[in-house]
Amino acid sequence: RTFSKDVQAELRASMASILEGIAKGAGMSVDLRYEERTMPPVNDPFWCAELREVAREVEGVRFGRPGFRTMAGEDMGYFLDKVPGVFFFVGAGNPEVGAQYPHHHPRFEIDEEALGLGVELLFRFATKVTGSDV
Repeated sequence: RTFSKDVQAELRASMASILEGIAKGAGMSVDLRYEERTMPPVNDPFWCAELREVAREVEGVRFGRPGFRTMAGEDMGYFLDKVPGVFFFVGAGNPEVGAQYPHHHPRFEIDEEALGLGVELLFRFATKVTGSDV
């Protein structure tokens, strides 16, 4: 996993070069089969700014630390590679209700109170960017 497609390409080229050098030194050949299984979810600055503007109007929204990056292996990375957009976390952890374990943990749970906040944020964002006043 990487933070950019360029770094993915550099890694692939570096791996091929290193393996070819080792193989050549040993009098062998190598056939690298490299699979890219994730695409980095890279947010578009314009859509981030639009979402931030909307989020400031929604009661209960808290912003994470600036510049936070994650190597989440989300399908969203493939969408963002084709269409500019924004990927964000709703923040559904809350130890008071047992929502304290990470994803894929057998006791993973979410604080369902966060769902309403997420729906409101998405609704306001969608109506802002589409110009709709539903």
